[in-house]
Amino acid sequence: MKTKTILPVFLALFALSGCTGGNANPKQAGSKTVHSKEVSNSPELEEGEESGIGGNYNDDNPFTTLMAEYTPQQIRQLIGKTTPENVRDLFVLLPDDAFFELTPHERKQLMENDKYLPEDNSMQYLVDKTTTGENYIRLIGSFEGEWELFAKKRGDGNWWIAVNGQFCGPFCITHIANSYSLQDNHLIHHTDANLAGYQDVWVELFIDFDRLTPQQQEAARKIWEENGYESVLFKLPRDGKTVTMYIDELPYLDEEIPSEAFRQITNKIWDF
Repeated sequence: MKTKTILPVFLALFALSGCTGGNANPKQAGSKTVHSKEVSNSPELEEGEESGIGGNYNDDNPFTTLMAEYTPQQIRQLIGKTTPENVRDLFVLLPDDAFFELTPHERKQLMENDKYLPEDNSMQYLVDKTTTGENYIRLIGSFEGEWELFAKKRGDGNWWIAVNGQFCGPFCITHIANSYSLQDNHLIHHTDANLAGYQDVWVELFIDFDRLTPQQQEAARKIWEENGYESVLFKLPRDGKTVTMYIDELPYLDEEIPSEAFRQITNKIWDF
């Protein structure tokens, strides 16, 4: 049985290769970018400056949302330059809800100092320098889970951005799995495929049922249905090209699902 799920995602401009589940091909999008009118991010502006957010873009495509429409002056105010140059700049320009509701000013402090401690000392956020690279950032701190960002610049100058966040305890679930593009200073949220390029996911993608007894198969399907799409986890590319999709084994342990039956799906993230 397949459980069809549309996850928060990336515009699938890349082809799947070597994946289990042959009918899980992503929707292929053309070069035209379309937008809805909803807007949720608000850059901090100087007094008297008018916001460029809310723009004139709108279209009928239900899989894209315009999150922010920046002016070069607003971008300069947020990151100190009129054009983002790397993942640290893009981190500041993301919507507030992409990372623990931190404001652009707070995220700028985090990127400048590789750490941020709120005044109430409620949390601590650190940049993991052991994994952070040219296109990848991983954040750690006083939270249980994972947060990472991957971004890549296309030849046309537009950025494509993937954000992955997990909450863990006792097992991990996906909290954020969003994909964006920054095109001509327009920050756009894409939701027509998940971070690995799939529009449809089901338990047999992640567990080899040939290794299970009929009783274990029934139990695995029941656990899958109870946990839903949040049980699908991701690892963003640290090699610059490969995204991984998998599930946490912990919910299945009581049913004695063997560890060797679990498998991960790896894919090329963006084909450009």
